[in-house]
Amino acid sequence: MQSGVPGHRVDSFYYPPRATRTCATCHMPLEASDDPAARDFDGSGARKIHSHFFPAANTGLAHALELPDKAIAAHRGMLEGAARVDIFGVREAGEIDGVLHAPLDGSDLVLEPGRRYLVEAVVRNLRVGHHLTQGTADSNELWVDVSVSAGGRLIGRSGAMGPDGTVDPWSFFVNAYVLTKHGERLDRRNGQDSFVTLYNHQVPPGAAAVVHYLMEVPEDVSGPVNIEAALRYRKFDTTYLRYVQGERFRRNDLPVVTLASDRISVATGPGDAQTTVGNGHKPELWERWNDYGIGLLLSGEAQHSTLRQAEHAFAQVEALG
Repeated sequence: MQSGVPGHRVDSFYYPPRATRTCATCHMPLEASDDPAARDFDGSGARKIHSHFFPAANTGLAHALELPDKAIAAHRGMLEGAARVDIFGVREAGEIDGVLHAPLDGSDLVLEPGRRYLVEAVVRNLRVGHHLTQGTADSNELWVDVSVSAGGRLIGRSGAMGPDGTVDPWSFFVNAYVLTKHGERLDRRNGQDSFVTLYNHQVPPGAAAVVHYLMEVPEDVSGPVNIEAALRYRKFDTTYLRYVQGERFRRNDLPVVTLASDRISVATGPGDAQTTVGNGHKPELWERWNDYGIGLLLSGEAQHSTLRQAEHAFAQVEALG
């Protein structure tokens, strides 16, 4: 299988300690059964079959067919923890070449009211053996939901959903935006009309992406600024679901799964504490710098804009031994 899980992809930066040889190992896991076809597949002495719930990312089908809760739970279990979000750094002046404070949870940065900053979050593909998301990448809805608040007041947000379930179109989507020859987005699973890719934000297996957010700290802010980021997934976006359901459409009620999240509080005064909450787990420092560098390298190759920053990140990895 030519994926990152068995260690056969040149665009993967990490390989697993042990190869997974087939797609069915992940998507058709063994489960105990007294079915006539059951047998001892794994040498445990217990009769089992391969699960046909096909746990992956199609929470939409299970929801639409009103399948048992365990069907959606199987998909949710596959998705949760498949990626990682790390609010890694902040750059001064709101520019990509601004002074970098990273990793953010270990820095002594104090935000100044009225100033602009560039918040950088890293999205790492941890367990998906192919691109995240792959498959129907034009209609899969995987996006980064980021909010900034202070003292219970919302300063800004990217990734919110509207009343009908539509995600803010200015959000960062981990998908492929494909155009027809008429410059229209492929939004009806009409792959035969593919002409050119406007962007492809999918994350290769064992790789990462860096997302940049411009943040302006209000003049009247008091107390620490809380930054939260989450990677959310829904099988189909609202545009496609509206097309499928036609006049029956009311809102996009397909299940939303949070794959990963992170949170940090950044001081705006000397008395503010800076703590990381999020999932409570951070990898080793060299790996965080490496993930950051990978994301900058991959985006820099496409845009020739962040290669110098990627070089700096990899230099930190080298310095850490």
